[in-house]
Amino acid sequence: MLVVIMLIGFPLLRPTRINRNITDEIPWDVLTEKDTILTTLNEIEFDYQMQKLAEDDYLFLKKKYKQMAMEILKAEEEFLSLDDASNEEINAIEAEIEVELLKFKEST
Repeated sequence: MLVVIMLIGFPLLRPTRINRNITDEIPWDVLTEKDTILTTLNEIEFDYQMQKLAEDDYLFLKKKYKQMAMEILKAEEEFLSLDDASNEEINAIEAEIEVELLKFKEST
């Protein structure tokens, strides 16, 4: 089973192809790679829970794929980062929510 997982996962172990200078849109291959990595993480977890994967192998594979997933999520976050005006709007909304929550807590 480990050999099968390694054969399937081998293409994902090569250095990621994340475009650090994302300007217009997230490249399709990054989105596909993200889906593949997240699916692989779920399969690794499932195989471990079903006792089809040794704990050492599970920990190694999980660490490797989590690292890859984090790199992709960071690149996606950079691409989707909000501008300063949007951040100010979000901060104002969050402050308003805080006030409403305090009012609710005081009334109960």
